[in-house]
Amino acid sequence: MNKRDLPVHAARLLLATGLLAAGPAAHALTLVSTQPGGNDLAVVLDGSRIGIDLSLRTAGSASFQLSLEAADVGQWLPFNAVIAVAPGQALQALRVSLQGAAFAHVGTVTPAFGALAGIDGDDTRQTLRFQPAEAFGVDLGAPFAQAGTQDWLLAPASGLQAGDRFTVTISAVPEPATAALMLAGLGVAAWAARRR
Repeated sequence: MNKRDLPVHAARLLLATGLLAAGPAAHALTLVSTQPGGNDLAVVLDGSRIGIDLSLRTAGSASFQLSLEAADVGQWLPFNAVIAVAPGQALQALRVSLQGAAFAHVGTVTPAFGALAGIDGDDTRQTLRFQPAEAFGVDLGAPFAQAGTQDWLLAPASGLQAGDRFTVTISAVPEPATAALMLAGLGVAAWAARRR
């Protein structure tokens, strides 16, 4: 993160933390680990509420693992995220994946300047597509409690008990042309290595 981004990042994190604190804390999830994948990732927990502040700086996936407390077992967990895009880049699609949990409700998606072209997926993976591409950022759920927005809700997998863990992964999805170009480059590299 460069120095120019620090005030904006700090202000967003402070606002998200304050809003999370305004809600009642009925449960107490525990953050076990984070793997930012070269991105800037902050996870804020307030009881069972999960707040994410993520700045996508690389193509790497950002993930975090949470542990359930006894009061969280069988409960839906509110999930909200503020996701920024690195300057000079554009987000064609975003994927949110779960391991050990499922989506109970896919809430609001609010792009800053682009438009949401569609959402597809299943109970453990949702892919959000933007057209035109989003160049600034996107909010998932209701991180700032705006009117008309809804939290995403996560449901821990059946059979999970207190102390069991689940993982949330957020990643930018490369556009098809980029993926095809990357595969072609890998093919050329493999062919050159084989000729030696």
